[in-house]
Amino acid sequence: MLENVLPHAMLKAKPNFSHKATSQFRHRSFPYYDQLTSIYAKD
Repeated sequence: MLENVLPHAMLKAKPNFSHKATSQFRHRSFPYYDQLTSIYAKD
């Protein structure tokens, strides 16, 4: 999914949702995602 959204960012991710505390954030939106990608996509 990252590659589709940011094809030139060369990001690779393997999410690990095995920890119980992270399951609550699994389907929540991240309000600052677009701003962060515009800042860090070039790095």
